[in-house]
Amino acid sequence: MTLNVQLISQEKVFLKAEAGEVILPTPLGQTAILPGHRALVVELSAGEVELTSGLGGSTIASFAVTGGVAEVRNGKEVLILAPAAELAEEIHEERARVAMERAQKILREEGFKDDVKFAQATAALERSLSRLRVARKRKKHGPTL
Repeated sequence: MTLNVQLISQEKVFLKAEAGEVILPTPLGQTAILPGHRALVVELSAGEVELTSGLGGSTIASFAVTGGVAEVRNGKEVLILAPAAELAEEIHEERARVAMERAQKILREEGFKDDVKFAQATAALERSLSRLRVARKRKKHGPTL
């Protein structure tokens, strides 16, 4: 039994695939979804969405998402809605590193003076760190898809 997975970003239907397991980044940590899972709606944190062949199986696809929401339907469908998604192999580490440094600079120099700038810089830092982690993990463990 497999899960039908759709990942939709603001720009497009990013992915339609089958997987034996979907691992989602949530505010409470990673959540694994297997076929037969009960209905669920869960908030996503910036992090890695990983599709595997099954519990403990090989990775089919890996994506960085910037947050969002996931819904499990009928124990066999997973719908992931994310503001932005990026295939692990397509993440440019240098751009992510520059974004991280820019966010850190804003936080150091002016972030605490302005609540809005603080929130924006914190979110940018979280996104860039997430992208770096996903890219480095894939570089270490090999490509997906």
